[in-house]
Amino acid sequence: MEGVALVLSLLLIVVNLDGFSCVYSGSHCIESEKNALIKFSQGFKNPSQSMLSWMFDENCCSWKGVECDNKTGHVITLDLHKQFLQGEFRTSLLGLPHLRHLDMSHIDFLGERIPEFISSFKDLEYLNLSKTNFRGMIPEHLGNLSRLQFLDLSGDFSLQVNNLEWIHSLFSMKILDLSGVDMRNAENWLHDINLLSSLSELRLSACQLTTFPELLPTSVNFTSLRILDLSLNYFNTRIPSWLFNTSHNLVYLNLSRSQLNGSLPNAFGNMRSLRVLDLSGKSLLGNSPHSFEKMSSLTGYLPPTLPSKLKY
Repeated sequence: MEGVALVLSLLLIVVNLDGFSCVYSGSHCIESEKNALIKFSQGFKNPSQSMLSWMFDENCCSWKGVECDNKTGHVITLDLHKQFLQGEFRTSLLGLPHLRHLDMSHIDFLGERIPEFISSFKDLEYLNLSKTNFRGMIPEHLGNLSRLQFLDLSGDFSLQVNNLEWIHSLFSMKILDLSGVDMRNAENWLHDINLLSSLSELRLSACQLTTFPELLPTSVNFTSLRILDLSLNYFNTRIPSWLFNTSHNLVYLNLSRSQLNGSLPNAFGNMRSLRVLDLSGKSLLGNSPHSFEKMSSLTGYLPPTLPSKLKY
């Protein structure tokens, strides 16, 4: 028993050599997955310091940006965000079939298309490809990632989507950010997103949206929604009634510069969980902020722009 206890103690010991500390985590990477990571890193023109340090450690589970499952040793996280990388998204990543978390945000992929093989990662729960200079159509194959809870494809107006039918099977989705994606042809966007009943955060800023239905053929499922950003779109319609009748849990609502018009509905005052409300750039017709008097939780409020005929 003493021998077993000694071994366990050694597994947890912290070794200090010339100021360098490391803690043995109990997992060691699988050789094939280590090779896949190295091949993937070779696709970048100027590897970051973190990536260069990979060459000095045999155990890829201890590499910065890499996390392994403590029991199996499989790589489950690859996070290379904001490492100022530039290069290609290599298929060698398929050598990491157990990925759950993939963050490539702020990497320049030189105008490539989002590779369809990403849909092969069936265990993926988190996918961040924001500001990656991917271009073209978003592949509908992303709908195969049925375990996905977080998806961020926001960027600088380089991606397009004609419909969102592919998200119907993403039942676990909680956070969806498509800001800056060209969605002008996705006329049924609201109906498709409405099927994501677990959604808590939705950001569709600057998506060139033109349709914002006042009525839906089915009931609205946004009862879990807490953050909604529809700013910088081209709706040219009234604020639909379903928004304030169903979204009682909203804490953040941004409708700024979305070309919504008409009067502010008094029912907004019933959204008592709301903390931040941005209506700047909206034309206000004959209504006043009195409808917000009940909203004691409101800490941030940017009012609509008054048309010139109401200024005094």
